[in-house]
Amino acid sequence: MYTVQIETVRRWAQVLGLGVLLAITLILVLAVVLPAAALVLALALIAATVLVVARQVRTVAQTAQHTAAKMSSAAEPVPATLQLELADGSVLQGRPVVMPGRQEHTMVLTREGYLLVDAEGAIRYRL
Repeated sequence: MYTVQIETVRRWAQVLGLGVLLAITLILVLAVVLPAAALVLALALIAATVLVVARQVRTVAQTAQHTAAKMSSAAEPVPATLQLELADGSVLQGRPVVMPGRQEHTMVLTREGYLLVDAEGAIRYRL
């Protein structure tokens, strides 16, 4: 007959118990904690993305409002439309182009291009 000492059985039971406890802990970490951590990280990433997009949308909206306000309150009036009668009798409509500095001739933008008109109304050059 085999005689087994009770101390040896207890030690093996303790080692087996620790092994089972370690296995359960590992399973819980892999099955519960890591997916929960991944879920929390994913939710944090989504929240950060939403905040960044909301900030960009707000910035674009403010810029658009500022630009629209600046455009609507422009101090520069819209130039009047001019009618030019050409030598062949045809009539062109155009707008004067504001040029920096003092100019002898006026640049006029028409549907057919630019015209350089002198003070008497004669067309000096066509572009």
